Amino acid sequence: MADNETFIDLFPDADPDATARPAPVADSLDPSEVLGRLPRWQDDDLEMVRTLGEGGMGIVRLARQPALGRDVAVKTLRRSHRNETARWQVLQEAWAAGSLEHPNIVPVYSLGLDNAEMPYIVLKRLEGERWTDRLRRPDVDLEDHLRVLERVTQAVAYAHAHGVLHRDLKPDNVMIGAFDEVTLIDWGLAVTVRDDPDRRLPRADKQRQPAGTPAYMAPEQLAEDGARPSTRTDVYLLGGLLYRILHGRSPHGRGKLEAVIDRVRAGLPELGEALDPEARALLGRAMAQDPAQRPADASAFLQELQAYRRHVGARALLREADGHAERLHGELAAEAPDPEVLQQALGACRFGYQQARKQWPEAPQGKLEEVLRAMVAFHLGRDEPGAASVIAGEIDDPALARQLEKALAEREARRVEAELLAKDMSVATAVRTRAFVMGIVAVLWVVAPLVINMMGWQADVPADAYVTAHGMNLMLLVLVAGLSIWARDSMSRSLMNRYLRGQLFGICFLQAAVLVVCQVEGIDVYEAVARMQLAWLAMSVCNVALVGWSLLPMLLAFLGSFAVSTWDPSWSLLALGAANTVLLFNVVGPWMPLVVKAWNDPR
Repeated sequence: MADNETFIDLFPDADPDATARPAPVADSLDPSEVLGRLPRWQDDDLEMVRTLGEGGMGIVRLARQPALGRDVAVKTLRRSHRNETARWQVLQEAWAAGSLEHPNIVPVYSLGLDNAEMPYIVLKRLEGERWTDRLRRPDVDLEDHLRVLERVTQAVAYAHAHGVLHRDLKPDNVMIGAFDEVTLIDWGLAVTVRDDPDRRLPRADKQRQPAGTPAYMAPEQLAEDGARPSTRTDVYLLGGLLYRILHGRSPHGRGKLEAVIDRVRAGLPELGEALDPEARALLGRAMAQDPAQRPADASAFLQELQAYRRHVGARALLREADGHAERLHGELAAEAPDPEVLQQALGACRFGYQQARKQWPEAPQGKLEEVLRAMVAFHLGRDEPGAASVIAGEIDDPALARQLEKALAEREARRVEAELLAKDMSVATAVRTRAFVMGIVAVLWVVAPLVINMMGWQADVPADAYVTAHGMNLMLLVLVAGLSIWARDSMSRSLMNRYLRGQLFGICFLQAAVLVVCQVEGIDVYEAVARMQLAWLAMSVCNVALVGWSLLPMLLAFLGSFAVSTWDPSWSLLALGAANTVLLFNVVGPWMPLVVKAWNDPR
């Protein structure tokens, strides 16, 4: 090739998506030296079945190997391309692929001569689809294509480790099987970067002609300004495959050949605005115009690709977690947030961010802390510092921890206070003592009026009658005082007990006051007892207001007692005794189940 000849001079009608193949260079092995040593076609070895496909210069047929009972692929030259250059390229492809035994490189079974003295290659039959076709399918996601690229990169890395360059990496040269096995094919442009005594592969530093597929080519493949291919050339092509995955088009595109070649010379193609920073940086390094700025070989690129692939999965998790975070904030903004919806959103959000961090330790986690703080505030607003503390445990914030410790202490203080208040308000608290005291007093209230009524007041001596009345009231006061002292702890343990104690003392003092006033005014003692029942009626009204309508019978009893006593004061003692009997059963009776329970379980 003359120094002033360009790609367009050599391949003026080239298809940007097709491989441009140069003539063999002089440093390679002369095909005539090896063709004579190749085995000849034997009809018994292979039985041709049908044509599988045709390319630019070759045709691939399905054949049967009777000896092994298996199907194989046989690649031969088309009649229109049976020339020295094409024959050499078939040999070169067979030698390159045959020297590389890797799961992602097409296996070569044998090499021979057909009846037209043209070489043929027996290859593993590959079933499936070309990557080009899969890239067009909308149902295949990014992760699947990155997996394919990783397998291709592993195959190229293996080739680089053995000194072989592919130089024609593109989706058309990748086959994907039914079980997602990935195979790199078409090694027709392969060269070596090592000294090869057999000279089966041409040396990379001897390549002075353009070679490759324009839509994917690296700038140095134009062979301009003395540029030569290297392992970094394949790195550029691998970057081109990543570009195709992320942008949905080849790096240099289609159109007029001159425009495509100009884009090849520019090196790095235009990157989409929506591309994430990591992908932009990776493509910027892999497809740099200057080969020295690219990763050294496919192994170096593979490490960066694997890191990016992990991060892609992490980014997908982050996007999903961000969606759950938005749902959580939306629910928090509602007038009445649903705790169940919040917990579900928080769990999904937390899982997404944590899994992303496992795959990518440097993954941004700011939104997770924002969500956690929002949930801490929500629980604190609902006076749930315990739940808030559990969530806050995931946040490294000493100030927040101290705030929650204070909230927990305040909540515990309120709980203890509420527990004490509930115990104080409970009817069951110290019920045995209350029932005992009330029972004794009530019995006295029932018995005393009846006994006095039977014995008579000595009404002809009013002073003596009042002495008896004062004495009975004083005896009641002494009894109440004695019981209060004896059971001072129990009688102070609940609100009802304290209320009962105060009421008993109040009745005693109120009765004493009524008796004194009536005695001073010279009112009959029976009339005094009738008026004294106003105190009992007032007590009944207070009890109904405090306890409830369950004490209505007692209120009605004292109302009736007061009415009877007012109508006929001589009935005041009997009426009072009857009302006290109702009081005994109405007040003490409902407490008895609690008394029995407290007796059986003194705790």
